[in-house]
Amino acid sequence: MGLRLWTWSQTGNVLRVIPLNDAPYAAVYEEQEVLASFHDYIKMVKEAGLPDHITLLLSEYIRYVLHRASFYYPPLIDRKMMVEKPKTGEIEKEAWIPLEDLQDGWKQSGEVGQEVYGAGLPFTVVPRHYKVLNDQRCIVFVDYPSDDPEIGADGSVSFRITGHPAMFCRMRLLPLDGLELPDVRVMIGGGGQRATHGQRRPGVRLPRRLHGPVDIL
Repeated sequence: MGLRLWTWSQTGNVLRVIPLNDAPYAAVYEEQEVLASFHDYIKMVKEAGLPDHITLLLSEYIRYVLHRASFYYPPLIDRKMMVEKPKTGEIEKEAWIPLEDLQDGWKQSGEVGQEVYGAGLPFTVVPRHYKVLNDQRCIVFVDYPSDDPEIGADGSVSFRITGHPAMFCRMRLLPLDGLELPDVRVMIGGGGQRATHGQRRPGVRLPRRLHGPVDIL
């Protein structure tokens, strides 16, 4: 597998992993494998720490995968960006089964059809980036790697987001059920950031950008 830098505005084709040296496209199964491995690696070396440049690379790769991942699904891709007739397999353009290949630039994707075994992508992403807080009746989404939440004796929740001060991640609070969030207060600290945010509106980023590493309470 190789790591390539490429910009493609619609699909966010940046920091993508290619499965083969002679296959210059991104593949969803390999990308979710790498995403999961990067998460595991960050946890394993937590006490020893990582050099800043490695933290930057891993965190940014994960963030871009989350942005790019949805564009593997045919219903979210412009029809002109997909081949009409793949070389192998077939494409059901209304089916939520990811394409086998996400190509570079102007080259159409889907040359080798859809990837049934890549349909497990949500099961890789959701447990790692959505934290369900049952007692607080909300879900926290973060597009950077972060620790598992710790519950305090007073019912407070804390966790740490990995990252690099030069870059940023996004955090969003979502209601666990219904349309309205409970009365939630978020304390943000670390990396020179100090702020308190209270909010009730669903799906609002708190705040819009967070520079890592940062502690959330």
